[in-house]
Amino acid sequence: VKFEIFQENGDLVRTLYKDAKEGMHRYSIYMSGKGNGFPSQKRFFRDTNEIAPLSLATGMYTIKATFNGVHQQYSFHYKGDPRIDFSSEDESNNLSLEVQLDQSLDSLHFYTDWLKIANSKLKLAQSLADLQLNIDQAKAMADSTKSLAKRIKKLEEAIYGRDVDGYYDQPNTLQSKFYSIQRYFGRSWDTPPAQASILMTDYQESQQKVIQEIKAFQSKEWLKFAALIDQYNLQLKD
Repeated sequence: VKFEIFQENGDLVRTLYKDAKEGMHRYSIYMSGKGNGFPSQKRFFRDTNEIAPLSLATGMYTIKATFNGVHQQYSFHYKGDPRIDFSSEDESNNLSLEVQLDQSLDSLHFYTDWLKIANSKLKLAQSLADLQLNIDQAKAMADSTKSLAKRIKKLEEAIYGRDVDGYYDQPNTLQSKFYSIQRYFGRSWDTPPAQASILMTDYQESQQKVIQEIKAFQSKEWLKFAALIDQYNLQLKD
C-alpha cells in the first residue's frame, strides 16, 4: 500500500510504503520526517544513530492510500499539544530554525561524501602504485597518500569527533554543536530560547570554517595528488 500525505495547498510532504496483508492494520506516520521520497524515516546526521527530525506545520492534511490501482482519500487536522499554549508566530519561528538546521546538513553532507570518496581513492592509488611502479615511485606515492590520509582524518574529526577506544570524543565538533541546538526542538512549541539562536550562529560559522578548510584541501593538496597520479599514469575511476 502506498500512502501519500498532502498539505492543504496540495504539496506532497510524506510518502510511505507498507506491505498489504489481510486484516486491519495500524501504521505510525511521523509528522517530523524529511522531505519527499521516504520522508517518514527520521533525518540522520550521517555516521551516527541520532535523529534530527524536520517538523511539519499544524493544519489540514490529506492522506491518499493506493492499493492495486484503487485510491482512497481522507482529510485530517494535525494539531499541536493542547496542553501547550503557542502562537502561529511561535510555531513559525520554531519551524524556521529547524529548516535552517536541516538544510545545513545537505550542504555538509556534500563534503563529507567527498572526503569518503577521497579516502577510497587514496587506498586505490597506493594499491596500483605497489603493483605498477618501481620502488622509488611507490614510496613517493606512499608518502603522499599517508600525508593526505592524515589530513582527511583531521577534517573528519572536526565534524564527527575523535574515535577513542570505540567511542567518539566530540567536545567541540560540528556534530556536538548540531545536537546542542537539536535539544531545543520537540520539548515545546514556545519560541526557541535566545541560547538556541546563539548556538545556531556558532554552528553555522563553524560549519563554514570546516567547509572552507575542505575546499582549501581540494584546491591545494588534492590537486598535487592528482598531478602525481597523472605523472605516474595511474588510472583511478571516479
